[in-house]
Amino acid sequence: MKGKRKATFCDADGNDHSYLMTQFGASQGIELAPVVIQCVAEPLGQMLNTFSALSPEQPDEDTDEDVEAPGLVSTFFDSEFNAEEAGKAVSTMAQKVIEAGGPDFVHRLLSKTVRDKKPLSDKLTFDAAYQGNYMELLAVVGWVLTENFASALGRMSDPFVRGFHNLAGSLAGFKPHSSAPH
Repeated sequence: MKGKRKATFCDADGNDHSYLMTQFGASQGIELAPVVIQCVAEPLGQMLNTFSALSPEQPDEDTDEDVEAPGLVSTFFDSEFNAEEAGKAVSTMAQKVIEAGGPDFVHRLLSKTVRDKKPLSDKLTFDAAYQGNYMELLAVVGWVLTENFASALGRMSDPFVRGFHNLAGSLAGFKPHSSAPH
């Protein structure tokens, strides 16, 4: 199915929930993209600063040896993590989401997503699904953003996408089972 994605996420109690998401049409995507960029650009920059190994090693001045700069993906996962800077990035992102409309913005992002055959565009369904279940919500929002906007960022977004899913999954003790297009 063109523009449709399926995934399974676990809730806070360990129960699996199936998701079906339809990617945004071009008009809605173009409308949302600047808001998404405002919400994530500065925090992504801050997240880059949370990893100390992102600057390539300099060759020893006494040798003619060239040192290859590590790839962004390997550097992202192999570098030393700075929790204080990560906290600032998360705080910045939260503030940007509030400025973008808070819950209404999140509802707009999930407007084309169905959880267990119930549309998340319905506020009662949304509230019941995520009451006390914020890590699943965080993981699903990350998945929706990834499936809709990661291609616009190009390969640069790959480590952040995996890092976001790994962070959300590890904090809540779960990961999405599948995010493959169908």
